[in-house]
Amino acid sequence: AIYLNPHFRDAALAHALSAGLDAAGLTAHRVGEGYAGDGLAGWVGVDEDWATKAAHAKLLVSAPGMAALSIAQVYQRPILLVLTDQPEQAANAARAAQLGLKHRAVIWRGDGAQFEAQVKEAAADLTRDAARQAPAAEGRERAQMRVEAWVERIFALGADAPPPAANRLRERQPS
Repeated sequence: AIYLNPHFRDAALAHALSAGLDAAGLTAHRVGEGYAGDGLAGWVGVDEDWATKAAHAKLLVSAPGMAALSIAQVYQRPILLVLTDQPEQAANAARAAQLGLKHRAVIWRGDGAQFEAQVKEAAADLTRDAARQAPAAEGRERAQMRVEAWVERIFALGADAPPPAANRLRERQPS
C-alpha cells in the first residue's frame, strides 16, 4: 500500500517506485496526491480507505510522515520510507528506528534505474517473512486501545480542569 503526499510530483519517481515493487514480485495499491490527474497508470490521487488497505498490506510505502509511521506501528507492518529533499523526512525516518519499526529507506536522487534497484532490494528484504505478520484484526484492537487511552486521558484532564468560561458565567448570573 503506497501513499505519497502532494510533495511527490515527479513521474519518474512514480515509475521507478512501481517498477521496483513489480520487480520484487509485489502488487501495489498506489495513492499519490501529487499525481492526481496526471494520467499515471495505476495511481489514484485520493483513497479515503487507504488505512484499511494498509492494515492488510504486506508492505507500506510512504514518505516518513507521522501518520504512516503510526499505521506501521499499530498494524505492525514493515514500511519502505521514500526520502527526497524535504528536511523533516530525515528526522521522521530516524523516528521509525526509535519506534522499532521494521523499515528501510530509499532516497530519490533523480536516477530512476538506481532508485528502482534500491526499491526492489528493500521491498524484497522487508517482505521476506510476510507470512509471519500480525493479522490486521490485532492491529484494529491495538488502534482501539490507543483511542480509548487517549479518551480516558482527555476526560481525566477535563475532570481536573475548572469549568469552561460559559459555565462560570452562568454560575455568576442571578436566577
